[in-house]
Amino acid sequence: MRCFVDVAQVMGLRTVAEWVDNADVYERLRELGIDYAQGFLLHRPEPLDELLHADARFAMGSPARSGIGSPGTRGHAGVVGQPAAR
Repeated sequence: MRCFVDVAQVMGLRTVAEWVDNADVYERLRELGIDYAQGFLLHRPEPLDELLHADARFAMGSPARSGIGSPGTRGHAGVVGQPAAR
């Protein structure tokens, strides 16, 4: 994994880790310098109607959507988490 991150950084590319499902994996990816993560840790699948309703709340600035992308919270649209620290 480290070599992929190194090559991506040299080339100016961003990296995305998929299937991140627990906090230990998430933290290790951050340590390696992965830029983004997606997976069940950040967001679980949900019916489209609920997701669209949640996006409408987010657009209106609802506090229910704070902490987007943080482990243990619902990531916006369940796709990309917070950028990892470099």
